[in-house]
Amino acid sequence: MYLRYTFVAHEGFHGIFFVDEEFRNKVASVYQNADPQSIRFLHRYFSLQATLNYNLEDTYLMHNEFMAYVMQQGVNRTGSYFSDNLAQRGSMLRAEPELCAYIQATKGQGFADAAQQIS
Repeated sequence: MYLRYTFVAHEGFHGIFFVDEEFRNKVASVYQNADPQSIRFLHRYFSLQATLNYNLEDTYLMHNEFMAYVMQQGVNRTGSYFSDNLAQRGSMLRAEPELCAYIQATKGQGFADAAQQIS
């Protein structure tokens, strides 16, 4: 059930992003001021997941996906989603051990801060 709620929240936030310019502007501001290592981690995660096939040069897409990933769970669970889930995945650990260690050490605080600001 958790995955179903996460999926619906993720996709629902994409819908809000699509129709609400003020929300898009807020997300863009948060993204631009977010922890650079957290953004780098997320970009590497996106690039290592072949099934995603994201264009990392597409700013609109990066803002939209950043927002959906940080908002798809409750703000109080955002940091742990990144530190205990994404930073523990084998593909990330093999390719980016230092970035994963950073996300784990900070408990995903850069992402938690972003979620709080967007929320």
